[in-house]
Amino acid sequence: EGFLLVNEQREIISCNDALCNMFQFKKEELMDQPLEVLLPTKMKESHKSLTKSYFNSPKPRRMGLGVNLQGRKKNGDLFPVEISLNYFDKNDKKYASAIISDISFRLKTEQKIKDLNKKWDVSVLICL
Repeated sequence: EGFLLVNEQREIISCNDALCNMFQFKKEELMDQPLEVLLPTKMKESHKSLTKSYFNSPKPRRMGLGVNLQGRKKNGDLFPVEISLNYFDKNDKKYASAIISDISFRLKTEQKIKDLNKKWDVSVLICL
């Protein structure tokens, strides 16, 4: 799982190697960059106000329940993610941390199961 730490100005101040690998960046390429570098282009502007709102009333939460969230790799490719947010204050400054998981494999597996269920009509198999 990728770990990301941002300040109230939405600048990336820390991340782990798993996050760098997931998004295909080198750590030094991400430091002090705006968080939006990891987001789909269509989300960049709206995310700024969402981040501001989060810092005004921070609380631990999962992001995007019922919504398909995507991350943006360095090469522009998008991939599905799950994100858990948390926050902390230090020296009168606010920070948000995120645990980010690439869920591509899980979604592909779920789709295969659905396809197999349709193919084999599970209700018939249960009766046998």
